[in-house]
Amino acid sequence: LALAAIDTALWELRAQADDLPLWRLAGAETPGIRAYASLIDLAPPDALAERLTQLRAEGYRWFKIKVGLPDIADDLARLSAAREAIGPDDRLSVDANMGFDLEEAVRRARAFDRFGLEWLEEPLPAEDIAGHTALRRRCGIPVAAGESLYTPEDIAHYLQAGAVDIVQADIARIGGITPWLATARLAEAAGRLVAPHYMAEWAVHLLPAVPNALV
Repeated sequence: LALAAIDTALWELRAQADDLPLWRLAGAETPGIRAYASLIDLAPPDALAERLTQLRAEGYRWFKIKVGLPDIADDLARLSAAREAIGPDDRLSVDANMGFDLEEAVRRARAFDRFGLEWLEEPLPAEDIAGHTALRRRCGIPVAAGESLYTPEDIAHYLQAGAVDIVQADIARIGGITPWLATARLAEAAGRLVAPHYMAEWAVHLLPAVPNALV
């Protein structure tokens, strides 16, 4: 995190010296990337549907909600309400915040499959690379991970093991712009997309600069 502050400051100094916005300095030809709306609470189905309806009215067509309630029926009720609120064509992702073990992640992923999810995020503890690899073999939902990893080498281990579909390296936690761009290149070489966690102020500049940007 400290390295990220220094790295970002150096990029800013260079951008100011060259009189360029960050997106162009990073290599993008044009600005702009699609965004999703992330709901970080576990509100009951009615409240969830109301909030999604509001966000949809603001123009969003991709949404992420939390899962991981103790009873799987409650997760399914929220997913049903979400899908009904946004319709069959809008994109929906879920985030489990490392809340499952492998068998529970498989059980939930199979139950969630009918909702047409874009990804299942952090289903297992971040250090469980083997578990993520096994989960990808056993479920049909793309697995997203990376926000709790702190070096490009950590991401490389995931990629080498075939443990992740969508790389979510956090631009601050990975050490700043320079290592994040290196991480994006690692993901590209492995045929994986990137959708960085948090730090939207940076992500809107950096994603247009990499060919494997998702959202």
